[in-house]
Amino acid sequence: MASSKKRIIYLEDDEFTRQMVKSQFENAGFSVDAFSSFDELMKTLEQDKCDIVVTDLHVHGHDPAQLIKSIKMAHTHSLVVLSGVAVEVPGANLVIEKPLSDQGIKAVIQLLPEEEVKVNLSKVLKFACGDQGLLRRYVSTFIENYEKDLLMLKREVSNGNNKEVESLAHKMLSSVSYYDQGSLIELLQKLELYASEMSKKQILDDIQQIEHHSGKLLSGIRKQVWF
Repeated sequence: MASSKKRIIYLEDDEFTRQMVKSQFENAGFSVDAFSSFDELMKTLEQDKCDIVVTDLHVHGHDPAQLIKSIKMAHTHSLVVLSGVAVEVPGANLVIEKPLSDQGIKAVIQLLPEEEVKVNLSKVLKFACGDQGLLRRYVSTFIENYEKDLLMLKREVSNGNNKEVESLAHKMLSSVSYYDQGSLIELLQKLELYASEMSKKQILDDIQQIEHHSGKLLSGIRKQVWF
């Protein structure tokens, strides 16, 4: 089965940094192929498709300007450059100052084109007996309560109250189950069952993905019901 994850091809000649950044992107839900060699990177770009290329600005043996130019010629989508200092890089869609942070990862996610999410409303419509007006009231209530629960979930994570995180995840899971959102359901189930055993960093990584999938779900519902 083909992966639904967005793919990053990443170039970094420092092994420690390469493994660390690769892990950060994977925790954010990306599929990552990491390379230490520019030639390996270019060969892969010629053969395979990816959504984003991420490269360190200074790769041993390569002029930064020529490095960026060569990648842009081989890859027409987004290019992210990681740099030790704040600097403008012509040709790059995004420059992130190292070390890579959660805000940096969010900025990378913003480069991805918005996907239209087709939400399965059949269960809710059946519950509303086919009444479109009642359907709108149901989903309006769902959206209002879900957004409040998501804010509360983030607050309890910040407070380190993992038991309450499990309780809120259970509540959110019950309402989301009507919309057949597999990835979101899996993430909420993980928090419901294991939040007490997870570190704050692990929970925050999952919350980041939950926010992403929740945004697509709510946007999809609004477009299908009101537009």
